[in-house]
Amino acid sequence: MAPTSKRLKKEAKELTHLLEWARGLMGREKDDVRSTQTEDREFRSLFGIGAIATLAAWDLLRNHDLIPLNGSMVHLLWTMMFLKVYATETVMSRMTHVKDPKTFRHWVWPFISALSDLESRVILFANRLLVDVGNDCVLSVDGVDMDMPEHGRRWYSHKIKRYGLRYEVGLSIRSGDICWVNGPYECGKWPNISIFRDSLLSHLGESERVEADDGYIGEHPRYIKCPAGFTNPEETLFMQQRVRNRQETVNKRLKQFSILKQRFRHDMPKHGDVFRACAVLVQLSINDGDKLFHCGYRDINNRKGKKRNHKDDDKDNDEDSEGSLSMEG
Repeated sequence: MAPTSKRLKKEAKELTHLLEWARGLMGREKDDVRSTQTEDREFRSLFGIGAIATLAAWDLLRNHDLIPLNGSMVHLLWTMMFLKVYATETVMSRMTHVKDPKTFRHWVWPFISALSDLESRVILFANRLLVDVGNDCVLSVDGVDMDMPEHGRRWYSHKIKRYGLRYEVGLSIRSGDICWVNGPYECGKWPNISIFRDSLLSHLGESERVEADDGYIGEHPRYIKCPAGFTNPEETLFMQQRVRNRQETVNKRLKQFSILKQRFRHDMPKHGDVFRACAVLVQLSINDGDKLFHCGYRDINNRKGKKRNHKDDDKDNDEDSEGSLSMEG
């Protein structure tokens, strides 16, 4: 048998096992096979992404030796269910048919950490240049705030009207891939433009700018293109609005995981791993074909004769920014 045939047979077998375990967690018999559309809808409703993307996450964890000791695919499903549902650990242990919540906790948090470690292999800064056509903006960026318990004024978010942690998310304008994640930061202390200056600005290539909203106008026009900028032509406003709308779409996909939508109930040092784990899952779903809508973006003033210096893009993306909170326990 050819190596390709063996690999495909192995993947089909693993997908079958994955779906059987998932049906058990859904309260169905393992052999209760339904239509492809129904299976996909029910899988996503409980685990956040499709089965093929979940299998891709498992393959990456295995290939990079990130699976916790004695961990299995069913423990990955527990973890994704926890991220998606975010009920109390007692309720989650009942949903997963685990007698002791300590057993559930024992597996879920190491797998969250492992998924977070896939960030440097899934969320690639160099992917902002995919299908590059010479635009000076290849990345859109915005901040997204996550609910947290009361921690004082420097944590208060005027965006969500509660205390929160802020992350910076960058998307490739042309491909729609998540290419950049930075944070967490205190919402009240760090406005979006300060977070941008703290790290992402120093990673941009020569003559490269970023598409953003008017909260970043302090760096217009050298590093930012924004609607209210004095050099911004009126005829590009609709195109730029579509880019910002897509940024909101990816924020919505992140918050489909209830652990990011609800108030975070666990230790704050764990939040960074949780956010990155969810971002990895969203990007794997995009890789699997669940694409964001196309923007048709084209700059009027293209850069000409200038080359980007992106030799160390992915290496730079692994570095911690100066102001980002240290969330190590």
